[in-house]
Amino acid sequence: MDSMKSTKGSVQRIKQCANDLMVLMEEEIVVHKEEEEEEEEEEVKEEDGEICWDLMGRDLILKSTFLFCDLTNVLSNAPLHHKANLTLLANNFLFYIDELGQTVKKRSITGMKICHQDAALALNQLMDALMLLP
Repeated sequence: MDSMKSTKGSVQRIKQCANDLMVLMEEEIVVHKEEEEEEEEEEVKEEDGEICWDLMGRDLILKSTFLFCDLTNVLSNAPLHHKANLTLLANNFLFYIDELGQTVKKRSITGMKICHQDAALALNQLMDALMLLP
C-alpha cells in the first residue's frame, strides 16, 4: 500500500516538475527570440542574458534530477508488464532533457527550440503511459 502512495506521489511530482520545466523552457525561447530580433548590444542586456542562461541551466539540472529520482521510484514500483515500456519512455524523455541541457550550455536558441519540441513530445508519451498505472 505504501508503494502505491509513493508511486502516485512520484507521478504527481513528475507531472508538475516536467510541466514546469517545459513551460520555463518555452518562455525562455520566446524571450531569447525577442531579444535576438531586437539585436541591441547594450552592456546591461548582455549581463542579463548571461545570468538568464546560467539560471536556466541550473534550473534544468535541478528539475531533471528530481525527475530522475521520481522516475526511478515509479519504475521500481511499476507492475512487471509496464516496466519495459515505461523504462523506454523515461529514457527517451531524459535523453531529450539532456540534449536540452547541452543546447542551453551552447546558448543555442534554434537547438533549444528543437530539443524543447522533442522533450515535450517525449513527456506527453511518458505521461500517457504513467496514467495507465494502477
